Amino acid sequence: MCLTPKAMLLFLSMISPEKFDTSEGRIVIRAETSEVVWTVKGDIWCIEPDGMDT
Repeated sequence: MCLTPKAMLLFLSMISPEKFDTSEGRIVIRAETSEVVWTVKGDIWCIEPDGMDT
């Protein structure tokens, strides 16, 4: 799944800042059972497939 930058900002504004970490081109969102890694692909944000930590 991928999101535009505007959609990603909207998504992040709906969750607590304590639930995610950001770095250059990468956002890690911590859920109860796992983490979800989003990375920049060109000009959109995409979820990394399980096991593909970049």
